[in-house]
Amino acid sequence: VPSEFVADAFRPLTGVAITVIPEVVSVEQTAGDRGHFGLPAEGVLVLGSCPAAIDAFRLAFPAAQWGKSVHLVIRSSDPDVQRAVEEVNGIAVGTDERDLLHSTSDIYLSLHTSTGFGADMAASMALGKPVIATGYGGNVDFTPPGSAVLIGYDMRSAAGPVQPDTGQAARWLRR
Repeated sequence: VPSEFVADAFRPLTGVAITVIPEVVSVEQTAGDRGHFGLPAEGVLVLGSCPAAIDAFRLAFPAAQWGKSVHLVIRSSDPDVQRAVEEVNGIAVGTDERDLLHSTSDIYLSLHTSTGFGADMAASMALGKPVIATGYGGNVDFTPPGSAVLIGYDMRSAAGPVQPDTGQAARWLRR
């Protein structure tokens, strides 16, 4: 399995040995070309992948800055997510060009409810980008203190879902 998080989920269900073999994250360092995605050339670009990132962005920055000095880009082709991103003057892109998109961003924000590994977080870190992420899931295997900002969460029930602390994420985004 790719992480201790996944291993811990399976251990109670099986009597066999479980081995953690993390994913290999290979990222091509490319020159960021925001124009390739129709993104603004100026301003701080926050790249996210989870709907909670929209809430944190909204809390972090006044509406007057949205789409001007700070931009939100969410990787999603879900129409509901696209509409929510447009409300904060952000952009939703559905793309498989991960390396180029990560190269264009300034910050990666993953307010996920769970992740088996977290390849996008690892890719951004490999490119030297600051990462703000929920401190829950497979990403905790490769985000020791000081390597990324891990956001607190509230476990709503034993079965989930995890609710990332969007207020804490917003404070870190402003910082």
